[in-house]
Amino acid sequence: MKQDRSRLISNTRWTSWALALLTAALLARPSFVQAQQSDQPIMPERFPLEIESGTLKLAHLAQPALGEGTDRIRTLLINVHGTFRNAELYHRVSQRIANRARRNNSTLIFTPQFPMLSDLRADRVNDSVAYWTNPGWKRGDLSQSRPEMRRPGGISSYAALEQVIDYVANHYPKLERVVVVGHSAGGQYTNRFAASNRVHDELVARGIDVHYIVSNPSSYVYFCDHRLIDEETNSFGPVPRSQRESCPHFNRYTRGSDGLNTYMARVGLERLKRQYAERDVTYIMGADDNDPDGAYLDRTCGALLQGPHRLARAQTYHAYLAYRLGPEVHERHHLYVLDGVGHSAFTIFLSDLAVRTIYDQLPASRRDQAREVTVSE
Repeated sequence: MKQDRSRLISNTRWTSWALALLTAALLARPSFVQAQQSDQPIMPERFPLEIESGTLKLAHLAQPALGEGTDRIRTLLINVHGTFRNAELYHRVSQRIANRARRNNSTLIFTPQFPMLSDLRADRVNDSVAYWTNPGWKRGDLSQSRPEMRRPGGISSYAALEQVIDYVANHYPKLERVVVVGHSAGGQYTNRFAASNRVHDELVARGIDVHYIVSNPSSYVYFCDHRLIDEETNSFGPVPRSQRESCPHFNRYTRGSDGLNTYMARVGLERLKRQYAERDVTYIMGADDNDPDGAYLDRTCGALLQGPHRLARAQTYHAYLAYRLGPEVHERHHLYVLDGVGHSAFTIFLSDLAVRTIYDQLPASRRDQAREVTVSE
């Protein structure tokens, strides 16, 4: 990675208590957030992304600014925003997480933004910032280039985050832990990034722990065309012919393993399965995120074959992992359900469970659980 990246990144200070309270309110009420967040302002900081044909820039927020505090940072916390690219709100949640854990001084908070063309157009930004389609950033597609905002090439949204993590690992000598968290659409991103990224093993080889927290996504990546076929016995198997005929594309990526995009295909299905089985992933769900008509829930037939709502899909997926990847997968993949919590990033990530998981302080009695655990806080 180029040594001059830190000079290209500026820092922005956020100190308003009133705005912090607004963050809590917005993230606790997803319908309000979704109604208000169409085109998003582009975050002010830039991370240079190297591509074969030149350089792009990743919009983001970082605290402290990248390149600062390299002698004290031990944890890198990456919080992936939701479908409306509202990175500022998720950045504030991360600040609250570090505050609650009393780890402000040793935590580098990095909040990427994966904007759309309409975001750049609305904010009148055209300084080589990478942009994606809204479905595309969630699944690791290449960034876009259009006549009004041409770019020298494209980069997968997953490869972009790989470059950020690689930069931090190479410039922060005391780094001990990298945690990627994502809620809703960010949870979709984190699920697929955890399975596919190519920087994880390099970090582990250097003695750096890597952990992923997936919260309340609409769908998960499945590694074969089998699904839950009997709810009473929790049995998996080939999807019945009648359902295949009515939903012929149910197993296409991102909800399955057919038609992988360029990034995922380069990893390959067998490696995707092996990597995901070996990586530490915590799933934290809201017990009340169980509405089959919930806002922005994926209701395509392929998603519905994963379950009727977000909670059911998480529970089914957790069981599926043991079916497809082996029961030992639950030594690394843990599912927790928070009582009284709905589709709220704020409530999920500021829970005692999430904060302790992020900082690797989860009591052994919870960490060692292989099955689903319901938590009342």
